[in-house]
Amino acid sequence: MIYSNTISTYNNLKIKSLLIFVGLILFQELSVAQSPLPTYMQSVTGYILEPLPKGYIQSVGQSTAIFSELQTYANDSNKRIRSEAYSLAANVGKKSPVQEVRTEAIEFVIDGILKEKDNGLIGRYFNSLKKFEKKDFSRKAKSGLINLIDKKTPHLKTLFMLIGFLDLKEGESAMEAIETKSKSIVQARNLAMVRMGNADKLNQMMKNIKAMPLNDDFIYNMVPLLTYVRKKESFDYLIELLQNDRENCTPADAETEGSITCGYRLMESIAPYIVDYPFELDAGGDIIAKNYQKALVSAKKWTTKNKKKYTLNNEIY
Repeated sequence: MIYSNTISTYNNLKIKSLLIFVGLILFQELSVAQSPLPTYMQSVTGYILEPLPKGYIQSVGQSTAIFSELQTYANDSNKRIRSEAYSLAANVGKKSPVQEVRTEAIEFVIDGILKEKDNGLIGRYFNSLKKFEKKDFSRKAKSGLINLIDKKTPHLKTLFMLIGFLDLKEGESAMEAIETKSKSIVQARNLAMVRMGNADKLNQMMKNIKAMPLNDDFIYNMVPLLTYVRKKESFDYLIELLQNDRENCTPADAETEGSITCGYRLMESIAPYIVDYPFELDAGGDIIAKNYQKALVSAKKWTTKNKKKYTLNNEIY
């Protein structure tokens, strides 16, 4: 009797295990069948883009499984499909709260840079990496970027500045070994080295920039360089210029006539990088404030009060 009961129990366990196994297989097949990616990717090459379901990016960002599904499209012969695959991978990573997903998204994109033959797409892939934080880059990802330092690599300017952002000092000698007549690449290399702590290049940079007039050209061409290097010296100078009331700049709205103080643009430019700065930017890059004039007054007061004790966020590009 005991033996019979044992056999019965054993058979029941086998049946339950089989049912669980079959259930998992069906669930996996159903998940694949229900994936919106095939329909979406097919529409990428058409005239009407089929939108992904609301909340899809956030949903798939809970695990790394999405990257296996995207790999098929990343290997496609159609460059529009490849581009969208890597764009989706980057977006999933950027919006994911899961560190493993963010890290794998970066590795996925860098793998795409290594394989891609289209220079335009390589540029897009590089630029997508700027949206991540320093902590999201694994040792593997950093090594991949350093291995890309080569005269034949497209978009060296962007690569160099990513190297600087990530403080990959082990890439300095490889960057310096590249001979080039391109002024933009030389500038990017110097900026990267300033970001990584080269004091001589920082001093030369500040000397050159301080000799330039404050106007629209300065705001659009020089301020991005000063914020990129993320140094106290560069931000101290931006804060000094913020106090300047001379109306040397034009309004961002092209239809608005007249001149404005450049402080409005400077107030916006430094906002993302100073920790505990009193204002944030909206999606369009404008200060979130009901009254811009009052906001500028507040920004001036805050930066003056905190000039010796503010800190910079060096964890973002």
